[in-house]
Amino acid sequence: MFKKIYPVLFVSLLFCVVIYAENREISSFNWHNPAKCSRNVINNRIAGTKGYTRLPAAMKKRVSTQVWNLSQNSAGLSISFKTNSNKIIVRYQVDKPYSMPHMPGTGVSGIDLYIKDLKNMWVFASGKYTFEDTIVYKFENIDQRQGLKNFKLYLPLYNTVKWLEIGVPDTCNFSFVVRNSKKPVIVLGTSIVQGACASRPGMAWTAIVERALDIHVINLGFSGFGQLQKSIINMIAETDAELFILDCMPNMLPTRIDTKITRKRIVNAVKRIRRVRKNTPVILTEHPGFTDQIINKKHNNLVYQINHVLNDAYVTLKKLGFKNIYVLSAKQINLDINSTVDGIHPSDYGMILYAEAYKKIIRNILYEDK
Repeated sequence: MFKKIYPVLFVSLLFCVVIYAENREISSFNWHNPAKCSRNVINNRIAGTKGYTRLPAAMKKRVSTQVWNLSQNSAGLSISFKTNSNKIIVRYQVDKPYSMPHMPGTGVSGIDLYIKDLKNMWVFASGKYTFEDTIVYKFENIDQRQGLKNFKLYLPLYNTVKWLEIGVPDTCNFSFVVRNSKKPVIVLGTSIVQGACASRPGMAWTAIVERALDIHVINLGFSGFGQLQKSIINMIAETDAELFILDCMPNMLPTRIDTKITRKRIVNAVKRIRRVRKNTPVILTEHPGFTDQIINKKHNNLVYQINHVLNDAYVTLKKLGFKNIYVLSAKQINLDINSTVDGIHPSDYGMILYAEAYKKIIRNILYEDK
């Protein structure tokens, strides 16, 4: 009997020792809450937005319940900080299920940490994580021979952060970094813009582009409801942006919105932006296409119709004398049969294809055209 009990007691004792060691380690950490910082250290938000959300409180009465609820997701938000610690722990809670059938928990509810290397390039930091009542990510063995390093922490794409803390040992330095004064690129779009179906937040195409071009990207992707709503167009027009991207065609197919209404919304969106932002570039993005279009005539016809509407609106705007208006085509995005999880939402590979297309057109507009 004792021979059976001893192994159980040993395992239980070992478990208690591990828990004690972990708790002792955590108790020696200093914890830093970005939301309670006296400075604005949560990046990529519209002015007036509070917490880990994406729309100002005043917009609640101006958008649908669906859009407002989606705006509470922290897609595209990031936090920059400096520390000389070789170990970082991030702990937080969210208020929705951790994953979706077609998107893993690390993408829906996870975080991503990047570090600037000596060549000033962003490097992905792989961490160990546990998804329990409180989600915990631990990053260890960070080479700190060069002293303080710059970090960028991306927040969950499809969940709402209730609270979040970043911990480092109490013997280490830590400070949040306030974003610089660069004008942002504002992206209004659908579930693809919001981040479906990247495996982790740093693989959403908006995050890839942000790191590659060293720009600020405000992610206003609203899954299923990116439809060029007047109230949202009015809001973004009031922001002094470097560039506007309107990537809403996947949510405006003829099966959902009449093509005449879609055409009118595209034209009116650009007109509204131009009333306030006379020369700010605007990109109109085509539907990327379904990967089964070769065998699915319905999908093929829908994509043809919606992209014809977008290009017709573009021609109309050019005839009206509007300048600095551009189209990003499905051909430029170039999704293929291996680039999505379900025929439309990009995998990580698909997100890279999206990012490459956007990097090229953004470089051409912001840098080479000048």
